[in-house]
Amino acid sequence: MTVHKDFKRLVRGRMQKTGESYTAARAQLLRAPVAAPRLEPSIKPKVKAAPGAQGAQAAQAAQGAQAAQGALTRLMHRTIQKVTKDAESLDYNTAISAMMEYVNALKGGGADRARVEPLIIMLAPFAPHFAEECWERLGHTSSVMEARWPAFDPALTLEEEVEVVVQVNGKVRGRLKLSRGVGQEAAVAAAMADLGVRKFVDGHGIRKVVFVQDKLVSLVV
Repeated sequence: MTVHKDFKRLVRGRMQKTGESYTAARAQLLRAPVAAPRLEPSIKPKVKAAPGAQGAQAAQAAQGAQAAQGALTRLMHRTIQKVTKDAESLDYNTAISAMMEYVNALKGGGADRARVEPLIIMLAPFAPHFAEECWERLGHTSSVMEARWPAFDPALTLEEEVEVVVQVNGKVRGRLKLSRGVGQEAAVAAAMADLGVRKFVDGHGIRKVVFVQDKLVSLVV
């Protein structure tokens, strides 16, 4: 009954405002959309990571950054080796390609002075005017042509991972990416974990293993 009386009051109020008949005012009110109740957004409490978790995350981030810097250093030495060799053999296109690859890596981070200066020196024979301007902007007063050609460390030109071929009874059954210098036991275990290799070994005993570090794992079954 209370709702009915309230609705009648609304109808009369509309009649007074609009001059409509009771029937018309009632029909308009019935057609009017009902406002949906407003829901307050839920507030999610911020969960703080435990001190131990924060320390682990920081350690992982530091390890990742250190690995990235190490990879960039190795790429710099491989680039110096490549450009030096190609410049001597007049293979200019491949030398420039190697420098472009190095530039792209520097854009990803780690472009400090020690990594940029060797690039400018190597670039000088190919783009002397541009190299001179870059060299000057780094604060050098002498010509880049007077700078000593960068040297590379042969140990740092080696890839961390190598491709090891896996043979079963003399036929190639797989190729694995393994850390350089991995021993026979770990290499054989990795080969046995490879599905493409295991299907030729399962159900057979391994009679002999021929292992050439960083190159070959040959299984005789």
